[in-house]
Amino acid sequence: MSKSPIRALVLFLLSLCAAERTPADVLFDSLGTNGSSSTYDSICWNVFSHGSSANTADGIAASFSVPAGGYSLTSVSLAFGYIEGTNNLAISLQADAGGHPTGIPLETIVSHPSNITSLHQIISYSSSLNPVMTGGTKYWLVAEPVDLNVLNPQNNSAYAWYWNGAFGDAGGRNFDFATEVWGNWQIFPATLLPGFRIEGFAVPEPTAFSLLLFGACLLGLRLRRKL
Repeated sequence: MSKSPIRALVLFLLSLCAAERTPADVLFDSLGTNGSSSTYDSICWNVFSHGSSANTADGIAASFSVPAGGYSLTSVSLAFGYIEGTNNLAISLQADAGGHPTGIPLETIVSHPSNITSLHQIISYSSSLNPVMTGGTKYWLVAEPVDLNVLNPQNNSAYAWYWNGAFGDAGGRNFDFATEVWGNWQIFPATLLPGFRIEGFAVPEPTAFSLLLFGACLLGLRLRRKL
């Protein structure tokens, strides 16, 4: 009995695994060609929490879209800096809703990060949920304080999200400690974007996936007949 069909199936599966390990595509990049912490200066958006020097809570959002097709998020890199306080910060991916970052939450990229420790850094986080993003659709990367305890400001923090010359839609909002409610997002079109990079893998079109599955089924039937 020949084992060549089995070898062919094994090689086929190995090729799919190898495809999974290919480098991800850069889907959006406002870090610039010199994507290092040395390219950034004091021009930034600030993320504050209650009890910080500013004694306010501010969130920042930056919009982006990906190329045509569908892509599974693999990683996010940002130009960030630690100013003071605790690690009271979350960075998340949000769907757009009417031009605002109020759509469906797709993933919290990181909460209470421990690796932002200096004033100028490029930080990278891998996606754990790998949400699929559609080309031509607007998404938002959001940085906000997580803990908003109005009685105890010990979770104070302040971070900087640096600009690097790219333009797009960005926004900010404030937390009202009197009403304990976030205010509405104020969107600033065609403004300087904070620096970040989005990477991901292309997702096969449904037709291509169906053909791949059909081919695998045919190969399996052929192997069954030979055995």
